Amino acid sequence: MNSKILGNKLGLKHGTFKMDVELEKLKKENETLKKTLEEITKSKEILTDTERNRLLEETKKGASRDVLESQLKDALEKNQQWLVYDQQREAYVKGLMARIFELEQLGNSNQKILQLTTDAPVEAKQDEEQKKYYDRLLLKAKKDLEDERKFTAQLKSQLSDMQVEYEAQKTKMNALSEQLRSLQNSDIKQNDELKMCFKDKLQKLRNELELSKQNLEEEKSRTTELTNQVKVLNMSLLKQRKDQDRISALELQVFCLYEHLV
Repeated sequence: MNSKILGNKLGLKHGTFKMDVELEKLKKENETLKKTLEEITKSKEILTDTERNRLLEETKKGASRDVLESQLKDALEKNQQWLVYDQQREAYVKGLMARIFELEQLGNSNQKILQLTTDAPVEAKQDEEQKKYYDRLLLKAKKDLEDERKFTAQLKSQLSDMQVEYEAQKTKMNALSEQLRSLQNSDIKQNDELKMCFKDKLQKLRNELELSKQNLEEEKSRTTELTNQVKVLNMSLLKQRKDQDRISALELQVFCLYEHLV
């Protein structure tokens, strides 16, 4: 009888220690991902309204082709940087989903521990220190679940901002495309060598603009995918809330049983 009780205690302590380590690991990963997001946000560069207005003004005044080509290339490079930023954000969302999945598994482990505690012999229930430890562990798990819920809400807000930014970027790219068409239709006399050079540069800009349009379409698809992921996260949080209710019910059973035994 005593050996069985000792075995149950050792098994429970081993499980709770493992969960404690997992919680600390998830916290560290969460901090790292937050810092990465801040660094990405600081380094993100897109074409500003001032630059776009200046570009349009210079086009109206008949700015040289070389200047316009340089500004168009700069705009395309900045758009590419924005796309890279969004890819990193997408990876961040996947990391968040993985952490929430681990936290769900941890919640299931907590329920198993409570069940083991309920089924243990009367002598094990009398260990007050062990009960307090389980209570602290449950509170800690609940707090982490609530933190993840808040972080998901923050992510939804950032996703909304990203969609607005995508539309603004699309408008700017359309303006650049219009400038490029105007440049194509301009009637400037040049010698054959300059015309050939300009033709090559113009074709290169066309290719880059086409690639940028394709990237924007891919970005639109990724935005839709991220929206679906946020919906999945909401469903996950709802499931976690139900798990918390079950945990609370088990806590009440443990407490009532303990009071009855005392």
